Amino acid sequence: MAPSRPFGVTLIAVLQLLGSLALLFAGLGLLVGGSLIAGYELGIAGGAFILLFAIIGFVIFLGLWRGRSWAWYLMLIFTLISVLGMVGTLVMGSIPSILGVVVDIVILYYLFRPNVKSFFNI
Repeated sequence: MAPSRPFGVTLIAVLQLLGSLALLFAGLGLLVGGSLIAGYELGIAGGAFILLFAIIGFVIFLGLWRGRSWAWYLMLIFTLISVLGMVGTLVMGSIPSILGVVVDIVILYYLFRPNVKSFFNI
């Protein structure tokens, strides 16, 4: 019998889902409205890029929810990339990124907890 999903994994998965929904709406908004403001090509390219990340986010959500090991690895990679990106903005003096860095570090720590790794068969 597979171990039950830890509450923290459920929380991370739901946050992933919410973030993906936000990216979906942002991408669609840029496709429609951004092309009017920034130019057609820029709106299409930017919207498509954001929509790509929304789709990846939805896939990661499903994998996290179902306890797939590949989702653990993708979450680890994307969280590390997020930390590195936000540390860069912190150097520039952006205060809101501090909370993002703290949340991502907590997620990284949590992903390596024995019960979490066991849930993902890692």
